[in-house]
Amino acid sequence: MLLERAGPSVEELGMTFPLEEHLRAAHAMPQLRKLFIWGDFMKIEAQPPVLPPLPPAHGLRWLKAWSLPRPTLQSLLQAHAHSLEELHLMVGPAAPADRPQLAARIWPVVCSDLDTLLGWCGLRALRRLVLRRKGYWHTTADCLLQRQAVRSALPGVEVLCCDCGDACGEGNGLFSLSPI
Repeated sequence: MLLERAGPSVEELGMTFPLEEHLRAAHAMPQLRKLFIWGDFMKIEAQPPVLPPLPPAHGLRWLKAWSLPRPTLQSLLQAHAHSLEELHLMVGPAAPADRPQLAARIWPVVCSDLDTLLGWCGLRALRRLVLRRKGYWHTTADCLLQRQAVRSALPGVEVLCCDCGDACGEGNGLFSLSPI
């Protein structure tokens, strides 16, 4: 596979709707520092891929993860917890009590425990978390509550929401691998 042959020298990579074999090939790239993965959470396998721990010299510094299955995202974050400095996630806030129809939606459209998820991952190097909501319902108040909870779980991390007016510095490109 091309990804495996190129793997030893790849430092930045963008993937859309990757298969498990592509995720595993990217995960094994020793020089990879920036990764953008756009998954398809609507096609989640019965057993979504869970990625293994990494050797000490491996580690992303920048990750943009959109629409990955939750177990895959969690394993990816845990594997890179020692090196990941900037994380961009497309995830919705918790569904409000007065909108029960939204509570039935699945990850990542609704996420009531982002603070817990990120806390479990042990993101020691994280300095910046950028949330995107593209097409996911949310209010400024719900977003603020979620961001406050994440800030409590990850003290010292800058937490932004690009869809609530924060200046996120991403540019307009979906596949922008902007410097950290």
